[in-house]
Amino acid sequence: MRFNSLPPLDSTANPDAQSRLERTLSGLSRFPHRGSTTDEEAQAAQFLGRELSLQGFEVLEQPFESPTTYSWNVVGAAGLLALGGLFAWNSLWLGIPLTILGAWWLVAHFSLEPHFLDFFIPKAKSRNLVAQFGQGEQHLVLMAHYDTAKSAFLYNPARVGTFRLNFVLNITLAVLTPILALARFYLDTLEPVLLVLALYFAVNAALFYLRERNEPFVNGANDNASGVAAAIEVANRIWGKLGARVTLVLTGCEEVGARGASEFLGTLEPQEYAQTLVLNLDNVGRGNLHYATGEGMIRFHRYASSIVALAQELPLKAQPLEYRLAYFDTLPFVKAGVPCMSLIALEDRLIPNWHWPSDTLENVDIAAVERAADFAEALAYRWVHRDAN
Repeated sequence: MRFNSLPPLDSTANPDAQSRLERTLSGLSRFPHRGSTTDEEAQAAQFLGRELSLQGFEVLEQPFESPTTYSWNVVGAAGLLALGGLFAWNSLWLGIPLTILGAWWLVAHFSLEPHFLDFFIPKAKSRNLVAQFGQGEQHLVLMAHYDTAKSAFLYNPARVGTFRLNFVLNITLAVLTPILALARFYLDTLEPVLLVLALYFAVNAALFYLRERNEPFVNGANDNASGVAAAIEVANRIWGKLGARVTLVLTGCEEVGARGASEFLGTLEPQEYAQTLVLNLDNVGRGNLHYATGEGMIRFHRYASSIVALAQELPLKAQPLEYRLAYFDTLPFVKAGVPCMSLIALEDRLIPNWHWPSDTLENVDIAAVERAADFAEALAYRWVHRDAN
């Protein structure tokens, strides 16, 4: 694989004085951001490819096309709900289908379900970086995304604690809107309610449009340079020792719908699933380490109980977590029936500096990243040798 030249590393940094983990973390964090499908994401991929090659890995690039943001999905769905609510006043035959389509679009997007409206979303190029080593019937996939997201008003530290509540409210109102539009056939008194809902979703569409136009990409030292650094560290530790086939996958475009992870899933054969474990590291740079027992923003998908049991048996400290706040790159895998697990560090059950400009290197705790790498390494060994225990 050919890599283009990058700006030199900070001349004040002494690579010999940095650990491998710190070098990856600081190297990714020196980019102002790594926004999905941006030139900065591509440059970060070049940096990672070069670093992995220097460490002895044979790196392959898996290119794909992805939406440039998830905002257009929200703008489109909310816009249809707003239009449908307005049309329901005078033209129910038009208003009802529009509200149904808008609600379905919103639910499909946040469930990571494919939908035909994706055709209308602007797309650009991205890529996964893939490095394979080792042999064996069992297949460990170490995964972490390297792209970053834009900020938004919902991620303001003063209100991010209500993020889940806001999401549930929006999904509930979205599903309720076509039901009320249909009920409008029988109850004229629902007209003011539909007007309020139409205005509500119009404001939501406007806010996400403004988010896309005005909000900055965040640096993403925690989300997710920390996970990338930990995953690469684990790969180096187990190289030649694990007794299994290992694939290190650094994904692009997680922030816009786990697009890189879905692309990699397509390379696995169904007959491989039972002997595969996808171990994902995301936001592990600050707080108390947790291992997810499942995930899903709308429908909750539980991870395989056998994998959760292995995590529970480890002597290293980590807490179980039913993750409903957002989604991980593992969501496409658990939906497909591939055994998987995600690790994340939280403070007060929230992601520190989540999608906010304060997500920078000085707010990452190297010790927390090392703890995540230790736990992932221990889980990898326990999984490969589970039948011997």
